[in-house]
Amino acid sequence: MSFIYWILFSVLAIFDARENRIPNQYLCLLLCAAILEIFLSSDVPVGMSSAILGGSFFFGLGLTMYLSKAMSAGDVKLLAVVGFIVGWGSLAPVFVSICFATVVVGSFYCFQYLAYKPTLLKQTLTRYQLAAYGGLQALKQSGGKSKDKMRMPFAPIVVIGLAWYQYFY
Repeated sequence: MSFIYWILFSVLAIFDARENRIPNQYLCLLLCAAILEIFLSSDVPVGMSSAILGGSFFFGLGLTMYLSKAMSAGDVKLLAVVGFIVGWGSLAPVFVSICFATVVVGSFYCFQYLAYKPTLLKQTLTRYQLAAYGGLQALKQSGGKSKDKMRMPFAPIVVIGLAWYQYFY
């Protein structure tokens, strides 16, 4: 990945960590940089088809997560751009790296969230205990709605996952 990508990804990560949103302007800049890089390469049709397949696959994956309310719309667009940049051939190791980064960073966010709300851990365990003995209906009735849900910015996780991918693959 070029230096321009890393600068734009870093800006996206900082912006998302600070404001919990991903600006479309930076995603467009990343996409334009990727398209320019493809057109400057020697094999444009193969590079473009790989990029489109990668972007489409990650978009579909992100859209599925969005429809299950596990991801926001900006994160879906970010995943599509990442898939476009890395291409079809690198999707599996990039996906594994992003998943690993999600688990690591998500654990720390969970620990921080529970540190500020120590009674929440007991309530959560009680809800899942009810679900184990009373079925899913008990879990739904035990108060699944929370106004202060844990939120975790996804762009920094993607940047960490891409950095791990670049380092280990």
